[in-house]
Amino acid sequence: MARPPAYSPDDEWILWTDDYNRPGGAKIWVKLTARDQEAQLLLGSNFPEFSPTISPNGEWIAYVAENDGDDQVYVQSFPDMGPRRKVSTAGGRQPLWSSDGLELFFRDYESGDLIAVQVPLDEQRPGEELKMGEFGHLFHTIGTHSASPSSTNWDFHPDGDLFVFVGGQ
Repeated sequence: MARPPAYSPDDEWILWTDDYNRPGGAKIWVKLTARDQEAQLLLGSNFPEFSPTISPNGEWIAYVAENDGDDQVYVQSFPDMGPRRKVSTAGGRQPLWSSDGLELFFRDYESGDLIAVQVPLDEQRPGEELKMGEFGHLFHTIGTHSASPSSTNWDFHPDGDLFVFVGGQ
């Protein structure tokens, strides 16, 4: 079962995660939307990789990978897939970019906090490792976790000042 997709700002690319429960875990797939072509495996290591999100400028993706036994948030340039940068330090899930591309948000899996990290995309160069600024713990989100590790159950309100969480467990 494919998870909700991520579209590039120009609608040229679509990324999605396949079934998290398949052998080897979820993988991230990519396809050009305007071309009649087969989907290509974008990330497919021996570990689960899921929850892709594309930056507002379309040059970076954030996603979750379970490389070291814990889910961690990573960022890479896109579509060239330059060096990978680990963003989270104590486990992370459900990354989302701010609409202006100046921050990346994710859920700290261990504490349940929503974390913001400064990522001035206008100072970044695709193909290089992402440079990050300060981290901030925004607020605690226990009780609002998604039932699936590869699904994101929160987003920004259209006014950009509020966060919206759906469901809980």
